Amino acid sequence: MAELGKHENRESWILWAIEFMRRGLWLGPEITVHGPHEPPDNFMWGEAEASIDGEVDSLGLCVFRTSQQARKYHPSHVEIRDSDSPEIIFPLKKESELTPNARRWLKVARRLVR
Repeated sequence: MAELGKHENRESWILWAIEFMRRGLWLGPEITVHGPHEPPDNFMWGEAEASIDGEVDSLGLCVFRTSQQARKYHPSHVEIRDSDSPEIIFPLKKESELTPNARRWLKVARRLVR
C-alpha cells in the first residue's frame, strides 16, 4: 500500500491525476494505492477524494481498480467509481468535454511525465 501525496510523491501522483482527469475528475491531494502483486493478481486498487470538473462542491470519495498492468506501478485501464454509489462509473471523456482549465492542466501534466 502507498499513500501518494501531491507534493511528496509528485511524479506518481501526477500519473494518477492524469487518469482521473481523463474522466473529468480533479484528484485530491492524496491517493491510496494498493498493489500490484505478482501474477495472476497484477492489478492496482485504491481510493481517493476527487471533484467533478466544472462542478462546485462535488468533492467525494472515489474507488478505483486497474486491469492487468503492462508495467508495474503505472496506471492503465483504470475504472473509477463513486464510493457512495458503486454503480456510477466515470467513463473516459473526450478532451473537448473538459473545461478549458482542465484541458490546460492535462496538457502541462502530460509534459511533466514525459
